[in-house]
Amino acid sequence: MGVETALIAGAAVAGAAASSAMAPKQKTPKVVQQDPQADAAAAQRTADEQANKAAAARKQQRQKSSLLSSGGERGNDSGGKSTLGA
Repeated sequence: MGVETALIAGAAVAGAAASSAMAPKQKTPKVVQQDPQADAAAAQRTADEQANKAAAARKQQRQKSSLLSSGGERGNDSGGKSTLGA
């Protein structure tokens, strides 16, 4: 039994050495090429979108709070009943 175990262990070591010798070489990673103009354009689009959202929010808030834009309808909490002339 000792001889058989030694032969099996020797075959396992030889098999491991053979498989490591036949392992494919690792490929070097490809370098990602970046276009500075495209990066700048993407950054500009993002900045424009954020600025437009902020401007739209300010405009909407201004319209909600202004009596001139709504004719006073939004500021009237009397449930549509007019107090003038009553």
